[in-house]
Amino acid sequence: MEGTISYSRFLSDQIRRIQLGYTKHYNRETGRTGALWQAHFKRVSISEPADLIRKITYVHHNGIHHLGYRTYLEYPHTSYRAIVSDKPTLVARDYVLNLFKQNDVRSGLEQFIWYHETYRQDWRDDQDAQERFT
Repeated sequence: MEGTISYSRFLSDQIRRIQLGYTKHYNRETGRTGALWQAHFKRVSISEPADLIRKITYVHHNGIHHLGYRTYLEYPHTSYRAIVSDKPTLVARDYVLNLFKQNDVRSGLEQFIWYHETYRQDWRDDQDAQERFT
């Protein structure tokens, strides 16, 4: 298929097919009709390494934020464990760790873990502030 359609188009089509299949199955099981998805998924352009760092951390944080896991290591559907592990993986571990390496004082792995924990603490502080004012 290489050269036939763009990777972006291929990926978009595959996601559309998954959503359509799930919608048909769900509607059949529940006896309902119509769309389940209100809007198309959005693509965000990532132009700076800092943007990619924030997006990686945001995605890793979803298990904690939305599903109630206590640590990044508990959530099984993320690349976090593959990145902090030294086991063989298909994840581009070296690329990701090099993104997080800010200086020679901390390794990329130390910076990766620190950034995630800082993100988590900032999120907790925001939650605490919201609860105090509601």
